[in-house]
Amino acid sequence: MAFCLYHQADTQSELLHKAGNTNYYTSLEYHSTLQVDTQGESKGISAVRHQRADRHNRKSQLQASLKTFQQALANARSKNNRTNQVNILKRIGVIHCKLGEYAWGIKCLEQALHLAQTISNPVSVGVILNYLGAAYHQTGQEHKALKVYVRAIAIFQNLDNQPGVALLLNHVGEVYNSLGQFEQALSYSRQALNTFQTLGNSPDGESAALHNIGDVYLQMGRSRQALVLFEQALALC
Repeated sequence: MAFCLYHQADTQSELLHKAGNTNYYTSLEYHSTLQVDTQGESKGISAVRHQRADRHNRKSQLQASLKTFQQALANARSKNNRTNQVNILKRIGVIHCKLGEYAWGIKCLEQALHLAQTISNPVSVGVILNYLGAAYHQTGQEHKALKVYVRAIAIFQNLDNQPGVALLLNHVGEVYNSLGQFEQALSYSRQALNTFQTLGNSPDGESAALHNIGDVYLQMGRSRQALVLFEQALALC
């Protein structure tokens, strides 16, 4: 899902509520064991081994990137280059979160946010707030997540960045869903969906919003409505 919000600083693939979720990998391992057929378990075992190897390789790559960025940060600090410090601290924070090291990730993102505010860079501030919101959401700090998402929405509204606003509205909907405040969750995700539909050429955004609305209906016990929305989201994907 590539939106303007991320083209201005990072790519959509760096979203923390997906990349750093260890439960996602556990789920992959579980489902791979279902591939075992009547002739034996070799297929399922092989799939699990490949997934574990992929996880190990990805972790190694992230750790190598972390060292590179830490060296770059030291260099930026020695030159008192605050713009580079903001970008590097942001990336270090994201990597820590991908590694599941959320306390370190949040600390780095908060440092990046403070620096971005001192150099008056609203785009960086908005993007960092988005990452912080995702990190807070992942660690169950829902009220903190709401606060930073709302701040980010205001920034991107001022920048007239409607794709970014829609993305953030959808994130707010996710948080309200986690809090069990379903009407609020539906309101924000519907706003996101309407914005994406108005903008056009945003199938990934529409799909994410439809999925969020479906998930709210599922939590409310309205399974048939949820199923319709999930099918619509799947078709867009």
